[in-house]
Amino acid sequence: MSSFQPRTKFIFFCLLLLFSATFRVDQLAAQNRGRAFFLDLTQLDLDPTLTKYKPYFEEVEADLNTRIQDYSNDLPIPLLREVDQLYLVVTIAPAPAGVLGFAGPRGTITYSTGTPNLNQRSVTIPVTGALTINLNEIEQMIIDNQLVPTISHEILHAFGFGSLWTQNNLLSTVDSFGRITQYTGGKYALKEFRREANLPFATFIPIQQSGGAGSAGAHWDDFHPFFGQTFTPQFRKEVMSAFACDLHPDDPEYFVCPPVFFSRTTEAALADLGYAMFNINPNRTPRPGNVSYKNWPQVVVSGGSPFGRESGLSFRVVNINKVFKRNQNVAGGLNPQGEAKDPNDPFNLRDQKWAK
Repeated sequence: MSSFQPRTKFIFFCLLLLFSATFRVDQLAAQNRGRAFFLDLTQLDLDPTLTKYKPYFEEVEADLNTRIQDYSNDLPIPLLREVDQLYLVVTIAPAPAGVLGFAGPRGTITYSTGTPNLNQRSVTIPVTGALTINLNEIEQMIIDNQLVPTISHEILHAFGFGSLWTQNNLLSTVDSFGRITQYTGGKYALKEFRREANLPFATFIPIQQSGGAGSAGAHWDDFHPFFGQTFTPQFRKEVMSAFACDLHPDDPEYFVCPPVFFSRTTEAALADLGYAMFNINPNRTPRPGNVSYKNWPQVVVSGGSPFGRESGLSFRVVNINKVFKRNQNVAGGLNPQGEAKDPNDPFNLRDQKWAK
């Protein structure tokens, strides 16, 4: 594979769409419990000419569902009671030359607390979204290993990356041209950026300013040496950089398109948007209300010994990866079997017959 591509190709031009639509949410959601989000690939199922592209979408869906655990328990409880999974409709259709794809939230929920113009705080999260991949570019993207990173890039816009930053008060500092240039909000992304970029005293994450509508203000700064490492020994670009490729310094007719990497800074930016990220802020307790749990043990204790039949213990059959005590007073801190505690499994839950 050549590392040079025509300059008209492979530019992430992400139009962040915010409009409403009606979906078959209930039917498909019932088939996808236990996942942070799911893709509606109905068009690909119905069109034999598009079915061959399904594995690329499924690969990204599987990867992101290992990174994104759920909506975060950092969100207000009333908001958590209203959401379950992010539902994304996928379309493959012709688009202008050079546009790989575009995506964004469609349906959102906003929860506000405090007094307007005084101490009001609002949180906006998406519940439905749409993703379109350019039919005219898709075969070339496959040849040049660009399809999977493009799908990932666009899906994260549907999650709110860049598209819901303003609504969640994550940006600040307007320059002399009236542009927002810095990502400063939230408690996760800036911390990870300082560590990954080796900038321990950074006060903001730089935001892309060039590229026009859809690129500027909605991506990490493509020219920052951490996010854009094309012309370095690492030879890579961060998945949420504004452009997939860089202009070759010795030949203005070609772009260099390096492999993509997924930084913890991007994962942490999703945590700032209200998602529980596996490596950043995993949910430690079940959600409130009657919702489907995902990546935490589904154990609820209503009194007495957590393993006695009279205790009122209720559970679902799950694969237990990590165990925590929801209530430190449960069982008096004693191991039911009287054995030494495993710090990751204080009640020896893996030994229970109902645990897979």
